[in-house]
Amino acid sequence: MDGALNDRSIILWGPCGVGKTTLARIIAHSTKAQFKEMSATTNGVADVRKVFEDAKNLFQLTRQRTIIFLDEIHRFTKAQQDIFLPFVEKGTITLIGATTENPSFRVNSALLSRCRVLTLDKLSLEDGMDRMIRRAARIKWRDILEMAEDHMTSHELDRYNATIGKDEQSTNDWIDATLESGAVKWLIDLSDGDGRSAINTLEIAVQGLSTLILPDDTEQDSEDKLDKELEAGVLDKLLAAKLTAESVKSAFQKTHLQYDRQGDEHYNLISALHKSVRGGDADAALYWLGRMLVAGEEPLYIARRLVRMASEDIGMADSSALPLAVATYQACQMIGMPECDVNLAHCVVYMAKAKKSVDAYKAYGLVKQTVSEEFAHPVPIHLRNAPTTLMKDLGYGHEYKYNPSYPEGAIIDQEYLPKGLKRRKFLGEFPVMKLGENGEWHL
Repeated sequence: MDGALNDRSIILWGPCGVGKTTLARIIAHSTKAQFKEMSATTNGVADVRKVFEDAKNLFQLTRQRTIIFLDEIHRFTKAQQDIFLPFVEKGTITLIGATTENPSFRVNSALLSRCRVLTLDKLSLEDGMDRMIRRAARIKWRDILEMAEDHMTSHELDRYNATIGKDEQSTNDWIDATLESGAVKWLIDLSDGDGRSAINTLEIAVQGLSTLILPDDTEQDSEDKLDKELEAGVLDKLLAAKLTAESVKSAFQKTHLQYDRQGDEHYNLISALHKSVRGGDADAALYWLGRMLVAGEEPLYIARRLVRMASEDIGMADSSALPLAVATYQACQMIGMPECDVNLAHCVVYMAKAKKSVDAYKAYGLVKQTVSEEFAHPVPIHLRNAPTTLMKDLGYGHEYKYNPSYPEGAIIDQEYLPKGLKRRKFLGEFPVMKLGENGEWHL
């Protein structure tokens, strides 16, 4: 691993609480390099430059390399990130940058080309998140058990040492038994793959149980102290302690999922909603809508996107989708959240179930391509506006045929496109998938 790191720096990209900092520390401990840990939220460019200079001096004197871990690297501007380049290129330092943002957009391209990008996904049960939670529970409970011993009567201490406190394995078995499987599942689900959040919630839940087990530590008078031997019950409360799903839910302080309105998840969720509407899956569309609203997304942003979808994906197949989307936007403006959530749900379900047509969307795409790539064809003279005598003398509007003057259905010989585009068709001119004999779709 040491040789691999000396060759190339690393960018760790993933959501919060998936172990980016932990992984950097593991890498550092597996090498002989000096390890410096910094954060772009607390350290400025001057701080980083000083560490780089120290690393260069160390390398020149001892040939020992330095691994610099910079958390939240995306908080440095791309111009500020230029300071890494000479040190990374010379091999003076090995940079390990951590970011929750897409490095393609937030990391200097020159620096990115010199780094290996490692993507870390949200933690799950398959990743051993349950084992992490149980290990954290053991650490937290041991502190509480030490405090509980101070409040036990001598008889309770004897029972405790014969059961929970018999040996380390007995203690671990008891702690594991206090964690109900439903509580572990809820911790994993509510934390949304964020290990740090899961541990913090666990600590709050266990601390809540400890307040039910341990007596109040307020100042006791001498008579209370003499009666301590008669104050039984701490061990029984301890033995009855269970961390349930309900206690986890009540301890969970966040009211919504992790969500950054400017980050990748913002665009991932609206993309999932759009594609579900386009694909006609109303259930999936409702789910993604709920994910965004519960996470705190601005309802007017979703409503604006629905207005766009009404023309882009439904279009001419159901023209009533557009006024419904506009009405939904107005409803969101008028009543706001939480009342407007059902207006958005109404619109999303209608649009997902509606017939789809992308004729207008595709045709206008061809128009934009034509306008940007081809010569700006002049307006045919018979279609030009002629508000002045001079323009009329120049032939503007000459021989224009006013369609309402002709019988309905009459075929009028008149061109509307420029001469260079006379036979150009925009509507219906895009390829569609066809089902082949092998059962696969292709163009």
